[in-house]
Amino acid sequence: MSSPDSVPSLARALSDSNPRVRTLSAVALRSIGPKAAAAVPALVNALNDPAPFVRAPAADALGLIGDKAAVTALTQHLLNHDEQTYVLRSMAAALGNIGPAAASALPALEQALKMPRVIYTAQEAILKIKNQPVPRW
Repeated sequence: MSSPDSVPSLARALSDSNPRVRTLSAVALRSIGPKAAAAVPALVNALNDPAPFVRAPAADALGLIGDKAAVTALTQHLLNHDEQTYVLRSMAAALGNIGPAAASALPALEQALKMPRVIYTAQEAILKIKNQPVPRW
């Protein structure tokens, strides 16, 4: 498990030339959770990474950090229909993990309900944002 003291270094590593380093940095920030809030701007930038295996853990980290500053970027990326399915699921799940502070993402999540491979994650996110019970799938 990573230490909150490592957040600045991990945030810088999200810009490394090696995609494996960027991926592992996002995963480490995800494991730190809310104490990695200082890395939110770098994680938002990582949503534009050319590698989908960097974008997905960056979204996961943003969701676990729970900062509403990430909602706009996550919402915009959720509407990218050319995105990999697993990345879209990470975007939707992150919005759900942010909870009611992500209410502005509800229209995008409702659009995501039309994506067959994202529907369950989008539905769960909607329920979390509306502070409603989430059924066990």
